[in-house]
Amino acid sequence: MFYFAGLERLSLTSSEVLGISDYWRQSVNDTVITTGQRQTVGMAKVDVDFNDKNRGYFRYTDDYKRFPNVGGTSPGSSAPLETLETRQTFGGPLWNVMGNWTSTLSNRAFNELRVSYGVNKPWILANIAGGLGGSDLLAAAGYNTTVGNTTGKFARSTFPGASFGATSFTGLEGEGNLFVVDNFSFIRGRHQLKMGGVIARQQMYMDVEAAHVGSWGFTQDKKFDPNDPTSFPSSFGGNIGSGLANPVVWNPSAYAQDTWQAKDNLTFNLGARYDLDLTPTSVNQYVDPYNQRIVARLGGAAPLRQSKADRNNISPRVGVVWVPTSDRRTTLRSSFGLYYDQNHWNFTDIYLNETLLALRRITLNANNQGGNPFWTPANTAIGIAQMRAFLARSYPAYPDMSVLPFPQETILGIQPAYKIPYSANFAIGMTRDFGQKLSARADYVRTRTYDANTGGDTNWTPNADGTFTRRDTRYANITLVGNGGSIWYNALETRIEYRPTLNGRAGLSYTLSKTRSNTGVGLSTGGTTNPFNLDEDLGPDDNDRRHNVVVDASYLLPKVDVQLAGISAFRSALPYSVSTSFQLDADPFADRPEPRGSRRGAPEKSTDLRVSKIFRFGNRSATAFWEMFNVFNADNWLRYQGSLQSAQFGLALTEGPKRRQQLGFRFDF
Repeated sequence: MFYFAGLERLSLTSSEVLGISDYWRQSVNDTVITTGQRQTVGMAKVDVDFNDKNRGYFRYTDDYKRFPNVGGTSPGSSAPLETLETRQTFGGPLWNVMGNWTSTLSNRAFNELRVSYGVNKPWILANIAGGLGGSDLLAAAGYNTTVGNTTGKFARSTFPGASFGATSFTGLEGEGNLFVVDNFSFIRGRHQLKMGGVIARQQMYMDVEAAHVGSWGFTQDKKFDPNDPTSFPSSFGGNIGSGLANPVVWNPSAYAQDTWQAKDNLTFNLGARYDLDLTPTSVNQYVDPYNQRIVARLGGAAPLRQSKADRNNISPRVGVVWVPTSDRRTTLRSSFGLYYDQNHWNFTDIYLNETLLALRRITLNANNQGGNPFWTPANTAIGIAQMRAFLARSYPAYPDMSVLPFPQETILGIQPAYKIPYSANFAIGMTRDFGQKLSARADYVRTRTYDANTGGDTNWTPNADGTFTRRDTRYANITLVGNGGSIWYNALETRIEYRPTLNGRAGLSYTLSKTRSNTGVGLSTGGTTNPFNLDEDLGPDDNDRRHNVVVDASYLLPKVDVQLAGISAFRSALPYSVSTSFQLDADPFADRPEPRGSRRGAPEKSTDLRVSKIFRFGNRSATAFWEMFNVFNADNWLRYQGSLQSAQFGLALTEGPKRRQQLGFRFDF
């Protein structure tokens, strides 16, 4: 029997320099924000050999994290325009328990059964509300689930050069997951076969505030003045209703795999996997009540249909490895396979919170036809001014929707026939050993993503004269995540490794790649410029980094047991796109002043070093180490401003970490 128990605590303090505009720096006191991490991790595990054929393993882990003053909605988000009041504390309990039972059934058969259950409940708690989030924040704001935020307390205001008010999303969006996994392996002749399956019970815990307090947008950096029309807001988003729900779904999957050694120098890997993701259907119980509310208030037909599961997610995979020469120094390999995304809860929570649980979801925008009921095609400036004046009358409280010429309802969700996106991956490559000291490898990789997510406003019908008409006049927009997008990735991945001695090694890796796509939809709705022409978003993907060069080396000084190690990397610049808040043509969709990804930021470069000293005590050892990151204190500029309305257009808003050092100690026994 083996057992272990341990406790780890981490207290990390860091800082982030805001990238807000000079206009706001005159009134914002805290332009350097203290950030960091507080973490306590406890773990206990027991490993028992019950007999020669059966072994059991049990583990419990409890991880509690808190990240203060986070910008955006998760740690690591780069949000240089988020002032101190708009930031949040992210964190909460993350625990799981796992049991594993392995059985040797014969000298050719083996089975592994694993059961695990885990809960992840990270809360997002707003600074401006004194550490409240979700329904607690709404209660403190005086929010009413039938009329919205009539006080305007904690409302969010977003300017080109800074943001104020509450963070864009607060509360809880957690999960509780039960997994039962079984894997059975056996050998028959030259075949190593493996098959298994997973039964997963997945539950979402949701207590969310997202636009419930009200979210306001401005097109220039100017403090609101009710007597100055140039300072009036240009957009508003609001959510009237509840953000509480705990949907549950069961998702099964199964696979089979055969590793067939056809010859001593030729091996085939054949397999297939089936995944059934029922998560999109977990919203169906809320669809009919929503339809009834809309029809009772606005009339007309039911606007939504229940979701259907995508049931044909079969993933065949094949691979081959050939060693063609008798010295076995050359290896040729190739593979092809289909891989389905894991969609669980990515869009379901948005659909629930933003639409199905809402009495009303409101989106107003003075600068486009879809969001402006005062729109005047003959002279758009008139309608824009009217809309901004209407918004200014109530700011920061909810506007009086009853005086608008027609309803401005919004649907944010997923298409009823949504398909799980999948990728087709092909790779071919070779490895060559040049004696004992030098080896080289090269691989060509091609990936095409099909059914990639799109998120356009589907509430428009094009007319013969080039104009557009609302398909459902009850709604300003109906933005449903669907499919139809594509992502293309091509790369040449190479590496050379040199091992002159047993104690030393060095390597050089280089990747030349190109990634293009016609969709920029991430884990939220929206993001598609024109639903009738996806090629308006065709261009370099947001992650298109053409060149990656990495040099790494390590050497152990045997007589003194000191190890030196280092890694240096150069990565070419990522693309960014130019955007505008204004309408540039006659259609009701957002416009791109330039093609997507037509500009590039700055390359990233870093060098890290590690020096460690090993102390030996019989069969035990201890290691003391010193690490330095970004040794040369290089500036790595990030998050370039693409908005034409910002005074910082074309400039980096933040940068990566500067030089850091740490000391550590480890004892092995």
